Amino acid sequence: MHHSLKNRLNELRRNLYSVVPAWPAFYFRHIYKSSPLRLSGRLFQFSKKLQHQVNFIQIGANDGINNDPLYKFIIAFHWRGLRLEPQQFVFEKLKKLHQNTIGITPLQCAIGPENGKATMYKVAFSNKRWAHGLTTFNRETLLHELEKELKIGQGKIKGERVPADKNAWIETIEVEQRTYTDILAQASFGRYDLLAIDAEGYDYELLKIAFEADVLPRAVLFEHINFDEETAELCANLLADKGYSVQQYGANSFAERL
Repeated sequence: MHHSLKNRLNELRRNLYSVVPAWPAFYFRHIYKSSPLRLSGRLFQFSKKLQHQVNFIQIGANDGINNDPLYKFIIAFHWRGLRLEPQQFVFEKLKKLHQNTIGITPLQCAIGPENGKATMYKVAFSNKRWAHGLTTFNRETLLHELEKELKIGQGKIKGERVPADKNAWIETIEVEQRTYTDILAQASFGRYDLLAIDAEGYDYELLKIAFEADVLPRAVLFEHINFDEETAELCANLLADKGYSVQQYGANSFAERL
């Protein structure tokens, strides 16, 4: 019941924001406060440094609002950018959210080393926000997350019953894949300030692909929580080699070029 009510409230909030964006913009610009020790505070400092004129690319935008670190800045300070989400039914929510947002282009695709099709892995027994937020290129990461959540929930995940057969937990989907070069050609801005990645354990791979394509934004925001020790070290070394200073904020890391 609790999760059902929360989902309905989230849907109501998303619909309201898409139709009447002025009041959340006022709230985030004039009332909302965040400590500089939190990710939102660091993003505010970054935005202020650029006089709030930030151009970004976000990979794995999902529905664009729930648990999203960029949304408040898009609404309050009119950040411009491309928001990528490969899942069809989630992308429709993202597109509806931004139907009246100037400067935001939703794209239904994933990022990869070449244009074409790619296979992703998603939760098979639920289409709720917690489930489609776990969709990833890495099957093992998804399986590990489900096993962890199942243990916490004592047989349920977020209030939902889980099939006894593990083969029924995960399904594959085919999505459109595009290169950084391809999507940047579609951008309406010349300066490129922030790359934000939320790829459920695949963030390091997408960083590598970006740097190999000479995509070097002023800052990178990514999720490190699913990295093993080796991947964490490789990612730290890669960012250091490219001149980035990294700070962790909970499950996320923010890296800015020195």
